Amino acid sequence: MYKLSKTNRTVYLASLFLYNFARVLPHAILTVILLNKGLTVSQIAIVQSFYMLAAIMFEFPSGFLTDIWSEKIMYQLSLVLIGISYFIILFTNNYYLLCLSWFIYGMSAASMSGSLDSYFIRRAENKHEIKGINVLINRSTLYSGLIGGGLGSFLYEILSEQIYILSY
Repeated sequence: MYKLSKTNRTVYLASLFLYNFARVLPHAILTVILLNKGLTVSQIAIVQSFYMLAAIMFEFPSGFLTDIWSEKIMYQLSLVLIGISYFIILFTNNYYLLCLSWFIYGMSAASMSGSLDSYFIRRAENKHEIKGINVLINRSTLYSGLIGGGLGSFLYEILSEQIYILSY
């Protein structure tokens, strides 16, 4: 069995669920939010490309930083980064600041992927346990994404751009 207690896994999977839920809550209406901020469709595509650029650029370094610092610190850093990103999105209509926000958002995603997932995988004793924790992580991410994205489209009707406060 895993070297970690079932409680630790449950707490982590619950926090992963909540992180991903909050992250995807505004995704169903992301284009609408950015259109309301005055961006064109081509600007929206560029803004969103900053997310991918940062995620690609920081995926590898986040693994090194996880080894140097710890999984816990990288997890906390990813939460701080997503908070900064959402704060910028909530309070600006400036195209360049929105590009920066999505870049920070991508850094958060890269930091998250190298964080506590690896903590559990490193402590697995065999391939079967690694597969088991990966399945649990994937399920948590899938269900939180489905629920968060679906609920976000309904909440936008009530909250408009203030949905980022709820996500934060």
